[in-house]
Amino acid sequence: MVMRKNYFPLRLLFLFIIFSCSQKHTVVKERAGLVFKAEIGNWHREEEYNYLSIKTILINNSPEPIKYVNMYCDSDIIYVIETKRLNIHFRDCDKNSDKLHILPPYQNEQSVLEARTQEDTSKLIGEKFRVGFNYVKPRSNDDFASILDSLRNQKHLIWSDTVEIK
Repeated sequence: MVMRKNYFPLRLLFLFIIFSCSQKHTVVKERAGLVFKAEIGNWHREEEYNYLSIKTILINNSPEPIKYVNMYCDSDIIYVIETKRLNIHFRDCDKNSDKLHILPPYQNEQSVLEARTQEDTSKLIGEKFRVGFNYVKPRSNDDFASILDSLRNQKHLIWSDTVEIK
């Protein structure tokens, strides 16, 4: 009689490792009832930079109002672009502080980001990327420094679908 080795524990371990690794790269498209979308707009040029407008839409799909923290000036810690060829640009601002937003049930909030580059815009045609929104839920004991820390950690990103420059 040929003895067969029992590989069940090894198979179980293999499946566990595969499942664990795949979970680290999960794309979050909805968090706490929020959905985030991005749409590519038009280019314009100022001085040595080309600016691409990106319309963002934050949607509350829940029956309850959703509160979140935003900043008056620092768009680059609220929003993330998943490409090295563009970076988020915000205009000069003299009042950078946190602000509480309340998004009513089944409503949306739209804004326009500016992404900038020094590259020729024709070289960016076909560039695909996602835009992320850094969702930070307000807590009653948060001070400005702890809110900034939460935003810089970017642990609560909600990603748009992939967009493409045309």
